[in-house]
Amino acid sequence: MNSRMSSVYTRVTSLVIVLLSAGWSAAQASSKQPEIVKAEIDSGGQIHILDSTGREVIPPEDKDQADCSSPKMAEDKHTVGWLAEYANEGPSYPLPLVLVIYRDGKIIQQIGRGQSIWDWQFRKRGDEVAFWIGPTHGDFIPHFELHDVRSGKLLAQWDGHLDQKHPSWVDGLKE
Repeated sequence: MNSRMSSVYTRVTSLVIVLLSAGWSAAQASSKQPEIVKAEIDSGGQIHILDSTGREVIPPEDKDQADCSSPKMAEDKHTVGWLAEYANEGPSYPLPLVLVIYRDGKIIQQIGRGQSIWDWQFRKRGDEVAFWIGPTHGDFIPHFELHDVRSGKLLAQWDGHLDQKHPSWVDGLKE
């Protein structure tokens, strides 16, 4: 190949790389979801999520759900969680039985084990969630769990009171 052809080949290759890179960046930019700026519960117990474009989302509730509580936003500003509360035969108030995780426009997880979820928190910027569960009344030892947000997979668990030696992922939860 002569030097003139080599120069043309180099310029065409560079142009293709630039165009592909620009196309890739544009595709990435268009698929990026807006950040969440607020998540709150209205007086009727429904969650409202507001994003940076001003769009408000009201995710659907389960058919038996009575209320929502404890909304929290992850550090990634794309993930929100809240507790879904359900009527129970015993107490006259609904119990927080399911942790709902919403990310980038849809509910991605619903984690619950049948007992009340009393406190919860995001960890690792929203990639993990930790919570503690226990019965509504009586003497009990709290059960703590750490889950992967994407898969819902149980990563770790621990039973005990917070005044005892506990794993670091439990730090920040209130008993």
